[in-house]
Amino acid sequence: MKRVEVEVFSEETNHWILRSPSRRFPALLIQRDSFNSIRTTARRVAQLAASHSDEELTDETSALLAVLASDGRTTRACCASAASTLRTRRDC
Repeated sequence: MKRVEVEVFSEETNHWILRSPSRRFPALLIQRDSFNSIRTTARRVAQLAASHSDEELTDETSALLAVLASDGRTTRACCASAASTLRTRRDC
């Protein structure tokens, strides 16, 4: 772990908005318990989509779950794959 100075735009309790010096755009920092809640909700949406045979929604939630499953350590390949899936779906 290393310490880095960042710009802080918001200090809300469970979601800070900040920007590191090396990045052009700000980032959203989410507390682990809040992140787990989002991931749990996404899993439930995926289950509901599958049970209703909604192929488009199932594909969308699968892409989202691929990113969330990385547990915050998202790789470029995972993001590229998910983004490609989402982009393809939106272009239809």
